[in-house]
Amino acid sequence: MRLPAVLLLLLAFVCIATGGCMREKQDTELSRYVTEILPRLRSIERGALAEYEKVSGERYEDDAALFDALRMVVVPALTGLISTAEIARPEMDALRHLHASYVAVLEKELSAFQLYVVSLDQQDADGQQRAIDQLRDAKELMGAFERRLKEFCAERGVTMPPSAQES
Repeated sequence: MRLPAVLLLLLAFVCIATGGCMREKQDTELSRYVTEILPRLRSIERGALAEYEKVSGERYEDDAALFDALRMVVVPALTGLISTAEIARPEMDALRHLHASYVAVLEKELSAFQLYVVSLDQQDADGQQRAIDQLRDAKELMGAFERRLKEFCAERGVTMPPSAQES
């Protein structure tokens, strides 16, 4: 009779200890994600978007400069970024799902820029407007990703540095 009680206590201790270790491992993974992985990815993303901003909006000069920047810099940078981001697959389920939503936003940005390139090449004003609208949607989705990640970090007591956030 005494042996089952001891085994039950031992089993309970192992479960509690393992759960604590798993939580610590997950928090370490989350911390690494927001302090190392995401800032590197966001840096590349910001660089690509900065190249777009140099030739669009108030800085727009002509379609040729915009076309060249998109085709030669922005689209290749985002294509490479997506490939890199897909390699970084977190182990923790919740973080993996969050990361997948980040990759999905990057894919939406890339798709919008690709549409923009084709539309500029074909002088399709409607296509250009659709691309701009898709970029606006992608920006909103990026904001939603960032809010969800901040909430997740807050729940776990992990600080999210500015370099991992949208600028």
